[in-house]
Amino acid sequence: MTEVKLVVYPNPVLLKKCEPITEFNQELKELAEAMQSLMCKQEGLGLAAPQVGKSVCLVVCELSYQMEILVNPVIIDHSDTVVKTVEGCLSLPGLEVRIKDRWEHIRIKAQDLLGQEFERLLAQKDAVIVQHELDHLRGITLMEKMDRIQRLVKKNAYLKKQKRK
Repeated sequence: MTEVKLVVYPNPVLLKKCEPITEFNQELKELAEAMQSLMCKQEGLGLAAPQVGKSVCLVVCELSYQMEILVNPVIIDHSDTVVKTVEGCLSLPGLEVRIKDRWEHIRIKAQDLLGQEFERLLAQKDAVIVQHELDHLRGITLMEKMDRIQRLVKKNAYLKKQKRK
């Protein structure tokens, strides 16, 4: 099985926009399996490929109905209603951030590990999880989602803590 390690902020791979996946092969399957294993071991709800150092459009997440693998996922529709959340991230250990602008419902289009397209309608917690992971595919972390006041208080404290490790 492919070995993967968690990448933590401020690693530059977390800030890069990911490339679409064009080859659906055993290597992709092994990467997805390794990501699922790491996510479960870290007790996370989702993990995007940049979080293991890969700049490709791949997400694994544990949604209310099942474990889901999303290849090249995109949001194709969303509700007008937004929800406020408090989110953490495996790549920003110990940091919790108030997010004000997550859509309550989203419709996504993605591919499975064989390249077959599918759509999902996601609501509430599932929608928030997927939006968080899709941010990673666009090079956006919770650091960029913080409002100015949170950034002033939390970013410097987080970076100082990471340097001590």
